[in-house]
Amino acid sequence: MPTGRPYRVVQWATGSVGATALRAIIEHPALDLVGVVVADPAKEGRDAGALCGVGATGVLATRDTQAALTLRPDCVCHCPRNTTETTDELAMILERGVNVVSSVLVPALYPEARHVSPRSTQRLAQACAQGDSSLFVSGIDPGFATDALPILLTSICGRVDRVRMMEIMSYAHYDDADTQFRWFGFGAPIDSELPPYLSPGRLTRYWGPTVELVAAGIGVEIDEIRETTDRLPTPVALEVDAGRIEAGTVGALRFAVQGFHAGSEVVTLEHITRLHPSTAPEWPQPLVDDGMYRIVIEGWPSYDLTLYGTDEHGEHFPALEAATAFRIVNRIPDVCNADPGILTPFDFGLERNPGLHRAAPDQAANGSFR
Repeated sequence: MPTGRPYRVVQWATGSVGATALRAIIEHPALDLVGVVVADPAKEGRDAGALCGVGATGVLATRDTQAALTLRPDCVCHCPRNTTETTDELAMILERGVNVVSSVLVPALYPEARHVSPRSTQRLAQACAQGDSSLFVSGIDPGFATDALPILLTSICGRVDRVRMMEIMSYAHYDDADTQFRWFGFGAPIDSELPPYLSPGRLTRYWGPTVELVAAGIGVEIDEIRETTDRLPTPVALEVDAGRIEAGTVGALRFAVQGFHAGSEVVTLEHITRLHPSTAPEWPQPLVDDGMYRIVIEGWPSYDLTLYGTDEHGEHFPALEAATAFRIVNRIPDVCNADPGILTPFDFGLERNPGLHRAAPDQAANGSFR
């Protein structure tokens, strides 16, 4: 562990989240950027500062992952797209004795989750044991806004009936056509098959660990997870950053991952995503342009908390996207000093509030949030 020196960090990937993480590492006084891994040949050999809009650092980007790991980093900040190779990639880094903070492979956000296949988390736990290393996976959602924040909010309750976490977003300025059109299915015929992102089981894989983590925070074990999905058409053609959406095609989607205990809905994570305020106007709308998170605690007392951000240019969406990077970068010193294994917010001082869940007498056994 570093004594009297900054933590040596390699930034792995420099997309929208990775570039923000890269700048945060460069500017963080307790961190020392020693390497940058990129996938794009056009970025290879460029100075790290040029990849994130700051001054020259003398650290040049490379596509040689093995060379980056020979730089003796204390930690890798891992922010690429999730692929079928992600588990093996993370395991390789951890087995080398290098700690990792990552914004991908969300099943590892809460390895104790019972409703998600443990294959990847078991593989990563073994890698941590072999390399005497630690892994922390988080972001804004899945991550802080939908795990640590709602658990923290329950600490000022005398009774918790139900917890609801909502991401309410406009993707008009989300410039990623592959994600928008192929994975989310925006612009597809309204009666088309569900897109990959909404396929049965995928929502539980991505957000089930969050639901179970929040439930664990109030001392509840989830018995069952259910998924719901809905899509609505855009009434007019839309020109968004990712491309054109024709009238009558999918312009908004809504899904929920619901955690039940003893037949009652206890923790629900919900996404309401639209391309324009005119689409699905009857669904919950954000208080600010682009989007926000909303945490609702039903109990004694009940609370309703809204979270949104503003970046240096007064924009909201980039601020929330950047939060994913800051959530993991700011934990690097803690991860480097933690015991080996897969870490959760509970390992960083987040206190559980067991015994708070006592459903209100008038709550229906299979009730749903209004």
